[in-house]
Amino acid sequence: MRFGLLFLLIGCMPADHRPLQNEGDGQLDVADSDTDVSTPGEDDTDIDWDDRDMPNLDSLEISATGGILVIAFDGPDGGYLAGGRFLTMLDGVLKTYEIPEDLATWDPTTQSGTVLDNSLADWDCDATVTIRAQLRDAEDWESTIKMASTNWVGFGLVIPDYGNAAVDAYDVGRATVGDVFCGTLSTVAQGTGDLDWILFDGDNDGFRNYVLTWREQDADYDLFLYDNWLYPLTVSVNVGAVQPEAISLDPIASWVFLLSVSGWSGPAGDWMLRVE
Repeated sequence: MRFGLLFLLIGCMPADHRPLQNEGDGQLDVADSDTDVSTPGEDDTDIDWDDRDMPNLDSLEISATGGILVIAFDGPDGGYLAGGRFLTMLDGVLKTYEIPEDLATWDPTTQSGTVLDNSLADWDCDATVTIRAQLRDAEDWESTIKMASTNWVGFGLVIPDYGNAAVDAYDVGRATVGDVFCGTLSTVAQGTGDLDWILFDGDNDGFRNYVLTWREQDADYDLFLYDNWLYPLTVSVNVGAVQPEAISLDPIASWVFLLSVSGWSGPAGDWMLRVE
């Protein structure tokens, strides 16, 4: 009956009636913008989108250990999380992760996930991670942006830079399979800029590889191996920005060896040496 009365009133409207005009009562009549066609049994209630609440992002927490970022947050009210993004900044490197496509694990119930990014673990033993997060609900409404920071805790030993000479080498004792060492080249100048030195003891435990990688993808770093008398035993000097550099050695017991990391070209930055 309601719909029939509505159509009857519309049918009786004068032909020259305008949907937006002054009827002489001092008020401007506004036409209804609802163009939905009603059908019997249909709820034709209009939704006032202006009254909707924005999705809520109350908190953001991250931890970083051994190449894994663990992200936890309080997402949109009502559990209507449809996606979002995380932007991470780790020592100047910006990366974007879409939720949930780029996450290694994702639990929509607890609204937490993990990011496994092996490239981060290739060149840093410790750093500061800053993360920005923004979520969206099923209607593509976006939350406010939240930020958080944490310390990146890797699984290696940071090599202090005491100087550019062999006598400044940092003594790590034995360098066995599984060990990881990290450092930073402050300058790169065809092998004559900053030099980082590692001193280690021989052990007769067989051959192993000393593998050098670095953060700056456009840089060319090199790896040199010397004995205790600074006699060059071998080098790894790929031409161009080619990673990794690697040296194989069976370190003789009672000997002492030195590894030197230097840069030939490109930006200065962090490096990582893994014993494999």
